[in-house]
Amino acid sequence: MNNFRFIKRILYSLKRRYGLPITIHRATSSEVDIINGEQTQEITTYKIKKAVVLNTKQARDFAYDLSYIAANKNFTYGALFDAGTRTILIDAIDLPTGFILLQDDGIIYNHERYEIK
Repeated sequence: MNNFRFIKRILYSLKRRYGLPITIHRATSSEVDIINGEQTQEITTYKIKKAVVLNTKQARDFAYDLSYIAANKNFTYGALFDAGTRTILIDAIDLPTGFILLQDDGIIYNHERYEIK
């Protein structure tokens, strides 16, 4: 019980110092109109007033072009891109009772959408 209280105090301190607002989006239903092909989605949003948002961890990655992989041909190119991972700590007290984050949910922070890993 003592460890739980210690972690709770640390999380509270981090939320006071580095707490930023985020929004969690969850698609509750999705329908496709067969006649015109329009897709409608109902999204439930949960606003969190203070979540601890840590800096982005950048890692440079390389991916080969599909023709290079498929046929092992010369003179094909790959691509370098920077993939970033951001850690966000959310206190369970700030979430609705019984709410569990799913990988299909999305987090909006600073007008950018993040996927949950």
